[in-house]
Amino acid sequence: MDELELVDWLCERLAGAGPDVVQGPGDDCALLDMQGVTLAATTDALLEGVHFRAEDPAQDVGWKAVACGLSDLAGMGCAPRWGLCAVGLRRGGDGDWARGLAEGMAACARKHGLALVGGDVTAGDGPASVTVTALGRPLPGGPVRRSGAQPGEVVAVTGALGGSSAGRHLSFAPRLAESERLCASEAVTAMMDLSDGLALDLKRLTRASQVGARVEAGRVPVHPDAEALAAREGTDARMHALTDGEDFELLLTVRAQAWDALASRWSLSTPLVRIGRCTEADRGLVLVDETGQAGDWPGGGYVHALD
Repeated sequence: MDELELVDWLCERLAGAGPDVVQGPGDDCALLDMQGVTLAATTDALLEGVHFRAEDPAQDVGWKAVACGLSDLAGMGCAPRWGLCAVGLRRGGDGDWARGLAEGMAACARKHGLALVGGDVTAGDGPASVTVTALGRPLPGGPVRRSGAQPGEVVAVTGALGGSSAGRHLSFAPRLAESERLCASEAVTAMMDLSDGLALDLKRLTRASQVGARVEAGRVPVHPDAEALAAREGTDARMHALTDGEDFELLLTVRAQAWDALASRWSLSTPLVRIGRCTEADRGLVLVDETGQAGDWPGGGYVHALD
């Protein structure tokens, strides 16, 4: 069993938890009805040896721990409000690491308006772990689920993709300002954060929306880190952009008639790039090369193996 199979199994059994659950598992955030006020909630866990290395600066690990939750909020069109953290430390470790971790978490939270209001600290013999629960409120025009895309709509991403392991997976800026601008446009029909690679995350979005997609390979924005990695390893930079993961950009769909106006008025420094269009569900996912030849959608993306 892998992560995707386990998540599907869990979602089947956790659905319909109560009348105050507006959106349960299966999206970037859960949405809860708190007596007429919608609360968005998400949790991310970082494990030493998987999401960070023991030698990584503790401040960077703390930043990432908070930023991952903020990226989920951004992906659903929500603004951050409160956060909780649970830290599992290596027994016998250096107390400076824990303090550095806390400093990094606090710095990210302060910068993005998240109040850290509590948590838990434990210690054990295993690898260190950091779990952050982020709570927020929908932005004007939000929340935006994964399930709203329609055939004919534009598929777009923010930023450039691939090669995040060069270091920016620890120091990225969650796309909160970009999410706010996109929600305000009222042109976005579906959205999520790109954390496991475009190849896998677009599958998730199209599955939730029951559509297909046709993506032009030449339009997928490739990060310089992916190009440097490809040159070093003799691999394909665009495949890195499609499958590496931990980009923490936004993947979204936009009403076709609204795309030109949205793109022409986009003034943020983070690029907004059209990479394809949604199609009917029975057409599946297709990657079109520079010659116009349609090919299979690549596998890949980050999936935790549980066996």
